[in-house]
Amino acid sequence: MDISDLQDFLQRERQAAAKEASLAAVLADAALVDRGDALAGLEIVNRSRDAILFKCEENESRFRPGTHLRLTCGQESIRGVIVDISDRGRRLSVRVDHKTASLPIGPWTAIEASIDTSFVVSQCLAKLQPGAPGWSFFNAISGNSGLGPLRPSPLAADALAVIGDVVVAAGNAIDSSQREALEQSARLPSLHAVQGPPGTGKTMLLALVAETLVRMGRRVLIVAPTHQAVNNALSAIRRLFPGTPLVKIGDELRRESLEDSIPCRTAKTATTGIPDVDQSRLVVGMTFLSALHNQGIRASGLSANALLIDEAGQLPLTQGACAGLLGAGVNILFGDDAQLPPVFAGDLSEDRLAVSLFRQVRRVAPERITQLTTTYRMNAPLCGIVAREFYGNGGPQLVPSPTVAGNCFSLPRGEPTRESVRQVLLPATSFVWLRTPGQDSLQSNAWEAESIASLIVACLEHGKTARDIAVVTPFRRQAALIRRTLQGLVAADADLPIIDTVERVQGLTVDLIAISMAASEPEFVASVAGFLLSPNRLNVAISRARTKVVIAASPSLLDVVPGEYSAFLGRESMRRVLAQAG
Repeated sequence: MDISDLQDFLQRERQAAAKEASLAAVLADAALVDRGDALAGLEIVNRSRDAILFKCEENESRFRPGTHLRLTCGQESIRGVIVDISDRGRRLSVRVDHKTASLPIGPWTAIEASIDTSFVVSQCLAKLQPGAPGWSFFNAISGNSGLGPLRPSPLAADALAVIGDVVVAAGNAIDSSQREALEQSARLPSLHAVQGPPGTGKTMLLALVAETLVRMGRRVLIVAPTHQAVNNALSAIRRLFPGTPLVKIGDELRRESLEDSIPCRTAKTATTGIPDVDQSRLVVGMTFLSALHNQGIRASGLSANALLIDEAGQLPLTQGACAGLLGAGVNILFGDDAQLPPVFAGDLSEDRLAVSLFRQVRRVAPERITQLTTTYRMNAPLCGIVAREFYGNGGPQLVPSPTVAGNCFSLPRGEPTRESVRQVLLPATSFVWLRTPGQDSLQSNAWEAESIASLIVACLEHGKTARDIAVVTPFRRQAALIRRTLQGLVAADADLPIIDTVERVQGLTVDLIAISMAASEPEFVASVAGFLLSPNRLNVAISRARTKVVIAASPSLLDVVPGEYSAFLGRESMRRVLAQAG
């Protein structure tokens, strides 16, 4: 792999994205709404000089605070960015670039505005030349230079003392695999990767590593593909080490899950109000693309010599190859390439370069990866399924902590009277397959919606809360159907669990996960098998649960003969998983 390979892939990705955008431009609003890319029927209920409060009857979009929108109403067209979403998604506060007084009440249609970042990445790739900053990192992850294993030499006494102090200050005991990863990071490696399977404490370990490096005199920069991941990492540090100064460089609108005490600033104002004595200890966080935009940060007094990349399993290689430009001699990746991968436009997903930075490190230097091996989330039966199916690659075995291994699903207020529901929710069975009748469903299935809604109602009536449950489905149409079915069975003001695609539940922990596969029509299943039967997506869905997984799926999913080898592997993964269901 060389720079020209990445530039060529980036160009093909830009062309594929442009093609998708041109196709979306001719789609009817209803089709965009169905895909989750638009929201129709919005009406203005309040307005100020540069902000509008919209309401709608139902919101099935993938919009989040910070999403950029193109808003149209008849001949009117304005741009805006979502500031807040409330009332179950039915109220959107939008900051706009237009005087609002003369705008019509509605109905407005909001369409997510695409942002092309390829130009920035292309410019950064062009800077990667022999002898230039960033070249040694690129050379290492490209496989052009042998890295060899991480140094096995004993840690110096002062480094061991720092680790001990950090662990005591955090108040958390750490297991042997976490200790190994922490000690490897304290050796200040040019490249080290930590694989964190579900529930193994990856974010907590990242906080420990960041604090250890700070106490060893390193200036730490934390980056990730998404604002959410950056916010989670910084918030974990704040909770464990409240005295460590932190700042996020980014838009104030994108602070979801970020601790209130952590400021969001621009690169130029990042150190404002921070005493000089604390600036050498300042931990900075930002998205990876923001870091590429702000390479001048090296000359601003915030130059990082230790870079922590979170969710590196979702960071595209074309971007991750540029990490060396950030100027850190220590580069530590946190992620899991057995969970959600990056998303690529068009049909590029089968290209050898359509991988994450983490997966590329596995290709060229697997000896540089330390896997965390103890999950503190899943009980023994669920952990066994996940370990065998998604982490049974000959590496370290994933095992449940003794503190959770024997956990069983239970309802605080007795058992449901309806026999079919009671059997599914019995404590003795952690994994249940509801065999969906028929094989004529595409993106929605009423039988699955009714079955899952009935289970949720039983859980809510017998002591569980909406936060104890989540529902995952591959299709937004099925999510909407399940939500409508459930709303018809509960009080109008009742809290509802998350019912969404797997992307929405990444990082979530609940007692019960219900999975609705929905699709069963053979030709349709075959056409979307690579997506529908993705082992990575199935891994994320199952591993959100502590004690119970219920999967509704037609047996016809196991009979599909897909046209692609990757989809065939996904079918076999699904077959093995369902074979372990009660």
